[in-house]
Amino acid sequence: MPEFMVLKKFMKEARLHASDMGSPGLPASNPAKYGRLGVFPDTLVCPSSARQLVTIHSPPPKDPCFLLIAKPRNTQKKKKSAWTTSKCATIASCTRCPKPSSQVSEPLNKLPRLLLNEYSHLKNKSAAAILNGLQITGQLFPVACGKELIFGVSTFLIHICFGLKGHLLWIPTKEFNEMTSVPAVSRGAKSKTFTIPDHLFHGPPGSSGQASIQLFFRRPDWTLIVLDHNVMISFHVMRLHHVCTQDDLQPGSVIWNYIWSKSHGPVWHLEPEAMLRALQAWRETIIENKDMTAVFVAVKARIHPYMPIYCIATNSELWDHFVYTHREYQLGRLHMLATTQLTNVLEDGAFCFNEDAHIRFLRTIPIYCRATVCLKRDTFLSVLEQNLLNPKATLCDNGTASLIQEHDNDTPFYQPVLEPPVQIAHIQPGTQTKQVPIYRLAIPRVPGSSKKVNVYTPITAKIPTSWGVTIQSFLDMLPEEDILKVQHKTTLGPYSFDLFVAASVCKRPRAISLKGKENKMPNKKKRLSLLFAALRVSVGEEQLEKKEKEEDKEEDKEDKEDKELSSNDKEA
Repeated sequence: MPEFMVLKKFMKEARLHASDMGSPGLPASNPAKYGRLGVFPDTLVCPSSARQLVTIHSPPPKDPCFLLIAKPRNTQKKKKSAWTTSKCATIASCTRCPKPSSQVSEPLNKLPRLLLNEYSHLKNKSAAAILNGLQITGQLFPVACGKELIFGVSTFLIHICFGLKGHLLWIPTKEFNEMTSVPAVSRGAKSKTFTIPDHLFHGPPGSSGQASIQLFFRRPDWTLIVLDHNVMISFHVMRLHHVCTQDDLQPGSVIWNYIWSKSHGPVWHLEPEAMLRALQAWRETIIENKDMTAVFVAVKARIHPYMPIYCIATNSELWDHFVYTHREYQLGRLHMLATTQLTNVLEDGAFCFNEDAHIRFLRTIPIYCRATVCLKRDTFLSVLEQNLLNPKATLCDNGTASLIQEHDNDTPFYQPVLEPPVQIAHIQPGTQTKQVPIYRLAIPRVPGSSKKVNVYTPITAKIPTSWGVTIQSFLDMLPEEDILKVQHKTTLGPYSFDLFVAASVCKRPRAISLKGKENKMPNKKKRLSLLFAALRVSVGEEQLEKKEKEEDKEEDKEDKEDKELSSNDKEA
C-alpha cells in the first residue's frame, strides 16, 4: 500500500480536472457536464472469487447516513465487514461521532417507496454490474485521509484502498477511448488488461505496454483512470441521502467518521486532537496486552526499528519522543509535497517516465534503500552519546545502548556477519551534518519462516535477546544500491509505477562517429541506461566490463583516425 504522502499526491492529481465544467447549460447528471464513473468488470478478479474488488455497502435499517443500493448476488462465504456503520447502527448511539441533524436522521421508512426501490432491478447482479448500472454522473470530489482515498460523485461515495502497485492518473479521453475500444487481453488466470497502442507507449522499440484499468471517471476531454498492476485494489460503494459536496468530505461532518474503514484512524494534519486521543488509547492497549511487536519509525526518533512497542509505551520519555517524531514526520512529508517541485505524473505525455520528478521525489526518502543518511550535528551527537552507533554495545529497553555485556555475548556481532561494522565516533569540527552509513537487517516474516522482512537503519548496536528477534542477515547498503542510482525499481513513489518504469527502459546511448564533420559528438563517459544497468545482473559484470573496454578501444581508434584526417587536411 502506498504511503500517505503518495496518497496525497494521488488526491492532488485527481483534483486537476475534477471540477472542470464541460458543455455549458447541461445538468450535472449529463456525462458531458462533469463526467461519468464506471468500472471494467473484465479487469477485475473472477466474479466467483471470495476476494471481490467491488463491494456494495449494506447499511442497517434506519441508518441516518446511508441508503440501501442493491444486494449483489452471493459469491462465497461473506467476510466480516470492515465498515464503521455496521458497528454503529445509529450515529446518536456512538459516543465518538457527532450528533446528526434532523434532516439526516429522517427514518428510512418515511421515505417514498419509489426511492427505496429505485435500484431494485440491479438486485442479485455482480457488484461491478451494480456499480455500472447506477450510472454515476456528476462533479468529482476526491479526498484522501491516511492511506485511503474517497471519490464523491452525485449521491455516491467510492472508497478506494490501493494495493502496493496501485495508481491513478489523467489521460486524454481520446486516447482512453482508443485504448479501451479493443477488448482486454488475458493477464494471468483471473483478470485481463488493456494493451496500450504503440504510439502512446514511450518505451523501447518493439516493446508494448499494458494497463490494468479497474475504474475510470470519463470526462469529455480528460479521463481519470485507477489501475493496479497486481489487481489488489478494492472499491466500496456507498449511497448518501443527499448529493455529496466538498463540505461532506471534511473532518467534523456528519458522515466523516463513517466513510473510512474500521482499522483507519485520524491523521495529524486533519484531526490533531483526535490523533492524540487515538495514540493514548493505543498506548493503553499495548501496556495491557504487553505487546512486543516491533515498531517501524524514522531515524529521527533514534529508536531501533525492531524495538518492541511495549518498551516505548511503558517509558514516558521515550513515548513522548515517539509521538513528537511521529507528528513531525507526517507534517514534514506533507511540507515536502507542497514545496518540492513535483510535476504531474504525465507531464510529458501519455505513459512515459517522468524522470526529473521521480528523482526529486527519491531525494525526499530519508532511509529506505539509501546508502547513507544525513544527520544534523545535534542529532548525531545525541545518537553517539547513547552508543547507538557502537557495534560493541547492546540496546536497552529505554532506547539507549549499553557497553555492559550480556551473559551470552561471546558470540559474533550477528551470526551471518564475519566482522561487525566500523564504529563511528566523531564529527569534524565546524561541520553541521554527518553522513552515516545505513544497514539492511533481515528477520523472518513469521517465526520459523524462510521468507524475510528487510528493514533499514543506521543503528549498529546489537539487539538484546529479550526482544525475541532473530537476525538472518546484517548487510551494509552499497553506494550502487542507493535508490538514486537504481531508478528502475518500482513502488518508489507516484512516478515509479510499473508502466512508467517499463517505459523508462531504453537502449544505451552511444556517440555517433562523424568523420570529417565539425559537429562531431564529444567523446564523454556515457551514462548507463536503466536497461543496461539491469543487464549487469543477467549477463554478468565481467562480460559487460569486457564489452565496455572493447567499445572504448573502438572509440579511441576512431578519435585517432579523426585526428590523422584533420592533420592531413591542414597539410593539404
